[in-house]
Amino acid sequence: MIRNFNLKLRRTALAGLCALTTACGDMLFVDENADGRDDRDQDGGVEATSVEREPLTAKPVSGDWCGDGQNGHAFGSLYHWSTATLRWSFVRACPNAACGANRDGQNDACVAAQTPAEVAIAGAARAGLGNSPASTLTGNAALGGATWFTDVAGGDGARLRNAFIIYNGWAGARANGALTHAVPAVGSATYVAMANALAATYTWASDRDAIIRRISAVFDDTPPVGDQATLDEVRIRKQCKEWVDTRVQSVGRPSASYATYRTRPVTRRSDIVPGKAIIKTGDSHIAIIVGVARTPAGLIDHVTVIESNWANAFHNPAGALPWARQVTQRDIPLADLERLYVTVTL
Repeated sequence: MIRNFNLKLRRTALAGLCALTTACGDMLFVDENADGRDDRDQDGGVEATSVEREPLTAKPVSGDWCGDGQNGHAFGSLYHWSTATLRWSFVRACPNAACGANRDGQNDACVAAQTPAEVAIAGAARAGLGNSPASTLTGNAALGGATWFTDVAGGDGARLRNAFIIYNGWAGARANGALTHAVPAVGSATYVAMANALAATYTWASDRDAIIRRISAVFDDTPPVGDQATLDEVRIRKQCKEWVDTRVQSVGRPSASYATYRTRPVTRRSDIVPGKAIIKTGDSHIAIIVGVARTPAGLIDHVTVIESNWANAFHNPAGALPWARQVTQRDIPLADLERLYVTVTL
């Protein structure tokens, strides 16, 4: 009988044998570490090779191998031999508690448990939906300080202030110092001078036009002095990195640079859990994972992230208008996640 069969059989040989008997219909094997080998050898020997399968006869398909009232096994992924298709098929994976170090790392539902920090970070992200907060130059010094760039970094603040000064001279001259909020005519000397002052930062004409109109709208009769005052007067909101870093610091964790985050990559799908972050190719965007959706077979279908400045209305930085940035939620399919992003531990 198959029950006492202790020899290693190649898959093709096993398929031929099962085709001649009905005893194989309830045979199972368990792949605890996703190497394609049966981890419950009946003869107590080593695992079969990747092209071999050893029948398991002690448990029927309906057996509660996980001890959780459902069909499965206490470590990895459970497979079933079909006499109809002569193929092994995935049945289910077992719950987290029994996975230990044997979770397969890729396709089963034996996912890593969240750390307390990850639970806190995911919670802080969910609490941040809505308007992105005002951008600031400083962070918690004990937790890394300001590990982000703002819209005034690299001389951008000085260029914005130069545009304010040009506008101030024009508005004062035409209204004897009275505040008007008028917008210089496109192509006028004032408009061109402001655009030239902004050109090194805002290379797109549409971006420069938006900034000129914003300066006209918020000008309070005195050009700002210093970078933080510039952020405040334009009402600039946090970019993606500043928002993530301040969420991390809000729960007592140190934030870091993109380069440092990338030294902590998540290499197994089973370790992708809420509270991790994803970084887009080229360090052009970062978001916090708040949910991981899996199929009944344990495969990741998509992750849910929360992020600041995911939009397409501005170019530098890409996203929303700087004063209109929102914190929003979206789903990212597994294929896009692995093609466009790296998952990291914050």
